[in-house]
Amino acid sequence: MERFSFIFLLSLVTVCTGLNLYEQLTALNATTLLSLVDKAGLSSVLKTGGSFTLLVPTNHAFSKLPDADLAAVTNNQQKLTDVIKYHMINGVHYQKEFLFGRHHFYNSTNGHVIRVYRSASGTHFNQATAVKSNITASNGVIYLINTVLDVPEGTVIDILGNKAYNISKFLALVHKAKLDVNYAMPTGINRYTVFAPSDAAIDAVPAATIQSLSQDITNLRMLIEYHVHSGTMHARTLAKHHFVRTTLPAHNISVTTSSSGDITLNNMAHVTLTDIEAENGVVHIIDHVLMPMILNPIIG
Repeated sequence: MERFSFIFLLSLVTVCTGLNLYEQLTALNATTLLSLVDKAGLSSVLKTGGSFTLLVPTNHAFSKLPDADLAAVTNNQQKLTDVIKYHMINGVHYQKEFLFGRHHFYNSTNGHVIRVYRSASGTHFNQATAVKSNITASNGVIYLINTVLDVPEGTVIDILGNKAYNISKFLALVHKAKLDVNYAMPTGINRYTVFAPSDAAIDAVPAATIQSLSQDITNLRMLIEYHVHSGTMHARTLAKHHFVRTTLPAHNISVTTSSSGDITLNNMAHVTLTDIEAENGVVHIIDHVLMPMILNPIIG
């Protein structure tokens, strides 16, 4: 009994004297995130708060961000706080919790969804891959990741309606096709990759074609569904594929990636803006409307 009590007390001492999350970041030389945590005034949260699962982009991950993007975040206290809190999940979640081939969804500490899944290539958090897992701290666990996570800008529908992206005409077609409910759910198992034509791309289609498609909800739905892939596919993954399955049955999109990394769909639509993170997927903006073969008899 005395020996058991001694071991029990020793285990308590081990837990109590372990490094907290902030101290672990220092030990891991995660200097970029540490400086941002300090600037956001969140150091005390990592020292005494929790427990948290902390997703830590490496210094190299931060170095891949354009200087202007990083400056825009660091110079805005609210954005900076949101970015850091998006990399924090309440509770301790070890890698064994993430089952192979299954998608898991967790809420970040600022209320957004993070998708976690394990595959043969590793453990993934949204578009990031863990380079080191299960680094324990007295108030949580750390995963080192190779990419800074983008804070979601709302649902797919929210992004399509964001005037800054000039893709609202595609949203209008989604509304007419009565598919907006599909893409408006922030949580759930359905995730989407949407290739959204710009307003200019919609305008380039003959007005008679758009009118003809809009008069038949079935045809309009086929057009929309041809611009959607079931699942989340960020640009880095998209560039590795030669084709992408769409939600329109038996209709794929071909993918070509240049030596400079530019992505073209069906040899005509250039991806002009990638990886707009949504709660329920990701949106890429393209400069050409994709027409599925099944609609050829209609559009001529």
